[in-house]
Amino acid sequence: MVHLQGFGLEDTHSVVNGLVWGPDGSPYGGQGRPTSNRVTRPGLEVATAGVYFEGRLVWRYHSETRAYEIFTEGSGHTFGLEWDADGWLYSGHNGGQVRDFFADLRISHPITR
Repeated sequence: MVHLQGFGLEDTHSVVNGLVWGPDGSPYGGQGRPTSNRVTRPGLEVATAGVYFEGRLVWRYHSETRAYEIFTEGSGHTFGLEWDADGWLYSGHNGGQVRDFFADLRISHPITR
């Protein structure tokens, strides 16, 4: 069964990645820029509806309610996601040779069950 569709493929190093279960039991995914999405939930929305976003983000999908939402946006190309024991979400990115860009960025407030 397809739960979500419409993730962009314009820029192959920026597509949805880093799928991980959050401490709240929801799956999360990241995306870099300049990929665009118009995410729909098959069977629940018409093809022209959905959530549109272009750029860097982390999204969350509530499996029980089937709600898709943008959890946070910004940073560099989001590559990989990881939660720590306190419920903070971290992501790697391709900051390159820029000073003060860290390999891991804390990108959210703590999430708990």
